[in-house]
Amino acid sequence: MKPFITISLLLTLAGAPVHAAVIHGESFAEQIESGDNTLQLHRAALMRYLFFDVYVAGLYLPPGEAPEALFTSEGARRLEIAYLRSFTPEDFRRSTLAGIENNLPAAEFQRLRPQIEAMNALYRAVEPGDRYAVTYLPGIGTELAKNGKTLGVVPGLAFARAYLAIWFGSQPFDADLKQAILAPR
Repeated sequence: MKPFITISLLLTLAGAPVHAAVIHGESFAEQIESGDNTLQLHRAALMRYLFFDVYVAGLYLPPGEAPEALFTSEGARRLEIAYLRSFTPEDFRRSTLAGIENNLPAAEFQRLRPQIEAMNALYRAVEPGDRYAVTYLPGIGTELAKNGKTLGVVPGLAFARAYLAIWFGSQPFDADLKQAILAPR
């Protein structure tokens, strides 16, 4: 099945539960285990910029948790991104700063600046086929892993929420991606 047909099929079935997803050749498991947490795939979607396929992202939430609770729940959550293009650490740093700054009041952004810089120090270059997983683990912090290898953890629930706002906040990087991933199951 062609990637655009797979995506169209997934979007057509917006009311049906997503048990697992394969988009643009990138697969996302129905369920993952992270520490003591079991998380279920809510949705996955392709991020396009202009005419370029950039990445496929999947959001994992605790079983039964609605995406509306993304910024109010204190439970675990994961955003997994499979890259279709190459990016440098500097690309990630710029996007992280801009994405968080666009979604927070200036005072909150400055308060979280040390955690933002800590996350920015963790980034590594990615090539097509690489994956980043960003997992909030309650009581521990936001873990960044590349291809299954943990690069580091940034503490704080406030930081986790600010970081996820890059994709799911009031000023997301891509509104279509946000809508596709947060749509009800």
